[in-house]
Amino acid sequence: MRCEAGNIPVVAPKSMDFARNPRDHPAMGKPKQKDLPDLSHLAIAGAEIAVRVTPKASRNAVIRAGAESCGQAGVLKITVTAAPENGKATAAVQLRLARAMGIAPSQLTLLRGATSREKVFAYRR
Repeated sequence: MRCEAGNIPVVAPKSMDFARNPRDHPAMGKPKQKDLPDLSHLAIAGAEIAVRVTPKASRNAVIRAGAESCGQAGVLKITVTAAPENGKATAAVQLRLARAMGIAPSQLTLLRGATSREKVFAYRR
């Protein structure tokens, strides 16, 4: 963007050039976090969290599943868009679960189910 003020050209800095990338506008914040359930009550040292994973789903979600839907009481259903190859889906599940719990992903350790849809994570401080 250039504008002429008399004979002196004035050039706006690139950070203010919103026509190039509208996402750089100061009014544009980070995308809002999707509605995640509050799982902060699971953040107890040594707690084991059982999850049922659906990889290659149409969207990422964390759903509290009842005893009827998964066959087990207290199992969380987590759907991720990542493919189940080379641990990508497991890493995505770990990230989604950590965000819902309000902790860092490094505080969750996979105990069982590296290649299974049923996984058990442990919370370590």
